[in-house]
Amino acid sequence: SMRLICAVCRHELRLLFYAPLSFLFMGGFLLALAASIFLIADFYSTDEASIHLMLLFAPWVGVVLVPALAMGMWTDEKADKSVELTLSLPLPLTSIVLGKYVAGIFVLMVMLALTFPFPLTVAFLGEPDLMRIAAGYFGLMLLLGFFFAIAMFAAALVRDAVGGFVVGLVLLFFVMLLGWDVFTNLMKEFVAPEVLGIISLYSPRTWLVRMGDGSIELAGIVYFLI
Repeated sequence: SMRLICAVCRHELRLLFYAPLSFLFMGGFLLALAASIFLIADFYSTDEASIHLMLLFAPWVGVVLVPALAMGMWTDEKADKSVELTLSLPLPLTSIVLGKYVAGIFVLMVMLALTFPFPLTVAFLGEPDLMRIAAGYFGLMLLLGFFFAIAMFAAALVRDAVGGFVVGLVLLFFVMLLGWDVFTNLMKEFVAPEVLGIISLYSPRTWLVRMGDGSIELAGIVYFLI
């Protein structure tokens, strides 16, 4: 029930916000994203009033850092034996999993909300399409939820936090690779363009790019939810 899921979520949020690692994670994400946009891509020289650079770099920063947030969701409980207490409570496993997932999503949404200075900068420097910015943020919300689901799955597969991080990193990089232009350019000599087009639909990057262009498709929403 929702009551049980909320109970687990509150417990996990207390653990996450009392852990210094969570704040290091959010700070690392924001710092890496800002460095990518303003230093590597040199945003001020692009003459483009949009969040395109944010949509370009945020998924790749998330590929590295989201598994770092999820890697201790199960292994830390095994290490301090708190999982034995959790499993002894009258909680179905579904409520435990969903509660942990919702707590992690809440942290990611707080982190995403802290990127608000960038769209404000874009609005100050030009006249951006606000609907495209809103669609881009909606796509990033779905993307981070997608990443965290895979990272939690990876953390549940292995017995230690480092292993969960590595497995999550590999899985996320693989699904991002399917929609990366560099990958499709390398494979177009060996695979038919029609097949590459179908393969790219299995990558979250493909749907994020479409949403960043202001096109929120039902197929993309269904993809992320599944």
